[in-house]
Amino acid sequence: MFRIAVSGGVACGKSLLVERLVRFFPEGKMARFDCDAAVRGLLEENSVQEVLMARASESGVSISSGNGFEKALLRKVLFENSTFREKVESELHPRVLSCVEIFAEELDSGTRVLVIEVPLLFEVEFPIRRDMVLVVAASAESQMRRLVEDRQLPEDLAANILKSQMPVDEKMRRADIVAWNEGSLDSFEAQIEHLADRCISLFN
Repeated sequence: MFRIAVSGGVACGKSLLVERLVRFFPEGKMARFDCDAAVRGLLEENSVQEVLMARASESGVSISSGNGFEKALLRKVLFENSTFREKVESELHPRVLSCVEIFAEELDSGTRVLVIEVPLLFEVEFPIRRDMVLVVAASAESQMRRLVEDRQLPEDLAANILKSQMPVDEKMRRADIVAWNEGSLDSFEAQIEHLADRCISLFN
């Protein structure tokens, strides 16, 4: 099974690319795994929440309120405190890696391509097995605009998120393939169709 790791900057269109890419593959030939979705699932587990609250206490910060664990507080503190962020990553990333491998092992034998969305592939040197790295990129100005206008994030939080990530230019240098999502949707989809043709040719 051919593994493609999809990474890139925040608000560059990674999920959009994968969603569109799936449509070009014969049914059952391609599978996708979203590491962000895996994290969201883990954050719903009481045992994980307890571990993260303990790590927050060690770091002198709080991610809980009168209602207990608060995901909104977690996100805010993560981008304000790099030491705490490293502790959270050390707890979550091994769990996510395990989820990926379990998912891959359970796939039907007819699946030929596994696309894995890994936002922090380079920042944390995520040790995920892959045969190719595809980076989805856009300008920093577009990333900021999409975070503030489309996702309705406060400007200071959006700026902190961008600062916490490796510059897109560096990610592009590390990629095997780059999809540039700066122009029209038609232009982006044309790149996706070309990528799909290249991937499908691998098992024709």
